[in-house]
Amino acid sequence: MASARGQSSSTAQDQSPRAGFFDSLRARLFVAVLVAAVPIIIGLGYYIWHQYKGLVAVAEHNAQNLVQITVAYDRTLLDNARDVLLALSNSPIMRDAQWDQCRGYLATLLLHLPRYLNLGATNAEGYQVCSGLPDPNPDGAYLGDRPYVRQAMEQPDVVLGGFIIGRMSNIPTLVLGVRISGDSGITSGVAFAGLNLSYLRAGAAIPDLMPGARLWILDREGHVLQRVPGDISHLGERIDPYPAAAGVGLLREVHTGADGQPWVSFSMPSGPRGDPLGISVRYDVPEAALYAEARRALWMGLLVLGLLLGGVMLVGWNLTQLAAGRSLDHLREAVRRLAAQDFSWRVGNRLHGRDLREIGQQFDAMADALQNAQRHLQQSEQSYRLLFEGSPNPMLVMGMDSGRFLAVNDEALHQYGYTRAELLALSLDDLRIEVLDNQPDTAYSYEHHRHHDGHALLVEVRSLFLTFTEQSAHVLVIRDLTEYQAQQEALAYQATHDPLTQLLNRGEILERLRKRAQWTSGRPWALVMSNLDGFKEVNGALGHDVGDRMLQAVAQRFRDILGPDCVLARLGGDEFAFLLDTGNEAEARGRVSRLLAAIREPFVFNELQLRIHCSFGLALYPEHAQAPDELVRFADAAMRRAKREGLGIAVFNAQDRSQVHDRPLLRAELRTALAQGQFLLHLQPKIVLQSGHHAEGTPVGFEALTRWNHPERGLIPPAQFIPIIEISDLIHPFTRWVVDQAVAACVRLQAVRPGVGMAVNISARNLLDEYFPQQVEDALIHHGLDPALLELEVTESVIMADPARALRTLYALHGLGVRLSIDDFGTGYSSFAYLNRLPVDALKIDQSFVAGMEEDADLAAIVRSIIDMSHTLGLKVIAEGIETTAVQHLLREMGCDVGQGYGIGRPMPEDQAVAWLREAGSAQS
Repeated sequence: MASARGQSSSTAQDQSPRAGFFDSLRARLFVAVLVAAVPIIIGLGYYIWHQYKGLVAVAEHNAQNLVQITVAYDRTLLDNARDVLLALSNSPIMRDAQWDQCRGYLATLLLHLPRYLNLGATNAEGYQVCSGLPDPNPDGAYLGDRPYVRQAMEQPDVVLGGFIIGRMSNIPTLVLGVRISGDSGITSGVAFAGLNLSYLRAGAAIPDLMPGARLWILDREGHVLQRVPGDISHLGERIDPYPAAAGVGLLREVHTGADGQPWVSFSMPSGPRGDPLGISVRYDVPEAALYAEARRALWMGLLVLGLLLGGVMLVGWNLTQLAAGRSLDHLREAVRRLAAQDFSWRVGNRLHGRDLREIGQQFDAMADALQNAQRHLQQSEQSYRLLFEGSPNPMLVMGMDSGRFLAVNDEALHQYGYTRAELLALSLDDLRIEVLDNQPDTAYSYEHHRHHDGHALLVEVRSLFLTFTEQSAHVLVIRDLTEYQAQQEALAYQATHDPLTQLLNRGEILERLRKRAQWTSGRPWALVMSNLDGFKEVNGALGHDVGDRMLQAVAQRFRDILGPDCVLARLGGDEFAFLLDTGNEAEARGRVSRLLAAIREPFVFNELQLRIHCSFGLALYPEHAQAPDELVRFADAAMRRAKREGLGIAVFNAQDRSQVHDRPLLRAELRTALAQGQFLLHLQPKIVLQSGHHAEGTPVGFEALTRWNHPERGLIPPAQFIPIIEISDLIHPFTRWVVDQAVAACVRLQAVRPGVGMAVNISARNLLDEYFPQQVEDALIHHGLDPALLELEVTESVIMADPARALRTLYALHGLGVRLSIDDFGTGYSSFAYLNRLPVDALKIDQSFVAGMEEDADLAAIVRSIIDMSHTLGLKVIAEGIETTAVQHLLREMGCDVGQGYGIGRPMPEDQAVAWLREAGSAQS
């Protein structure tokens, strides 16, 4: 066994995956140091980036300042020229058209205004009539074709012309023009001035441009008026003008130059106040030059950041080595020696740091324990052999190489019937007959093994690996499942069959319906559902034992008529279902008719002949439905129609279909109805019949009955929606709502008559809900109602659904002080012997007994017996269904305690119940 452990440890070590760098504790500590420095690195990186963005903004701001300074100078120059030209146009010489005096006047002005190449005027027809320069044309040059002349005649302010070569000066110039208005306001001509282009930048304090940058001064068409750096050879060239649609602000754009490199352009108009877009300044800078300083600072910061990061990594690694490196080496060596089963190495005093020393001390303690374990290994192997021999299960040691058994225990000899020599001569294949399919658990193998006498054993085999006498082997632990299989088969039978009649149960026949629908591939067949008529009377009058014998006899008669091969089931209570291998309606009806006649033959129990009737509903596959669930609903609907109309046999039809389809519609609307508060409570009064503590006729309480106030269908009775709620997930919130509303209504009724109680019906699923008692208690506490005033009614079948869980819930409710009563007594399964075990306070006689007792002496006898036996058990008796005064008197004579019914009061809204209670109280007084 020791060698087996050593080999297993060595194998595990050899097969362990190669450790990566980050699997090392040293590496993780190093990463932790780096992570601690991350915020500093991030902060420094953010600072570098912020500085870079700031330098970029400064570079762009300087470029914009250069453009704005140039614009301010040029605009001032042009505004001065505008003022001169406006003064000239408003002079008496111009306004009065004294052209003979004008030439000398303008020539004198040119001598004092060197920035102008020419000053002049045209008449209204566009001919030059006055000029500061000599005009070679004696009749005056025609300037009416110049755009600035036409624009000046149409606008009141100064306008700028484009780049031109002066006709008289033959020098590039920029011309300004303004309209001359005579005394009558009629335009008499245009005054113009030719501006020397060199003055556009001569006085501008332009700083040094960036390397490779260019400064342009352009007219409105984009013609070059000046360029820095440059010479007059660029004058008149045309580049992109300032866009008129952009307004008059500073524009920035990026474009690719002829050299393929990105350039950044800054443009701004610099025209005079009258014509701001007539001239503009454009500054083109290579992007590399514009952001050169910012990028140098960025790279320098990144270099510093990289050096800092490298320094942090170097310092972090050295600190990690100093803090834990040597200790980890010692610890690794200790683990290596331990894996080699060398338990002599100790590391507790070699490690540094409190945590590592504690680990080392624990490691030394583990090594001591392993050394002791190795010392006792021989004793453990001896103990294992004793366990092997004394095991209650067969155990066989099988060699992996030979496949034969190396050792067997005595239980294996007993289980398989072989001698030790015979069994040791065999292999597993000699014993194994087959390995079963569909293994339920991979840890075990389920197999059939051969006994010495030849019969098969169902066994469970579990295999464990070990080394036995220095050989690789498996220990096979065997468990005999033959008896277990018989138990499982019995359980499977119980799970699929009704325990009373031994017929199939509901779940099994539904499963067979689904399988038949899949296998028959459209071949027709019929589903028949039946229900016994009058069974509850027999069960109530003669007792539960006779009812059970009646169901067994009916089941046997079904078998006799239908044959042993018929799929026949008891669905529950007195309902049966079976399949017919025919899709012909007439044939199916004929076979059911024979069965109906047989059921009507009398049954004999204790020399007493009993007759019972039965109602059958037929649904055909696939004519009526193909889905099994739908087929069941259709057969059930036909059966209910047969029972309701006394037909005996009914085949599903359109009338049944409308009723079946109406239920899903209601089911779909129930959740909305609960959420929107469409439900309401009607209260049916209950009075004292037998005088005792209260006078006869005294109101003692109400029963809360739910109504559905449908927005389209009006009031829907509970019989149409309560069964749907009981099988849906709405049953729990619905019951909580009913209990809460009933308790609240009972509290309000105390103001009219203190001590009046309230009864609420609960379903089987409420009794199976472990949280239901707490919910009832919460409602009582919330509304402040005495628990003794709340009565919960449960039917016999509700309790019988799961007696153990139902009893736990009933005792929990009884512990709250809530009163409990059995509703519809006589229609289910309860006997008085069973009722004696229930924590109930009252028994409620079903209205089917009460309504007919006046005409039927047998029913009256049954009711009297129920009342007497209930009083013997100390139970109060409540009779429902009282519709006449005669029935009320008869019940009072029998000693019935409380009554309710239409003869006493119909279910009514709460306000009417209050009025009824006041009227009943005044009648008592």
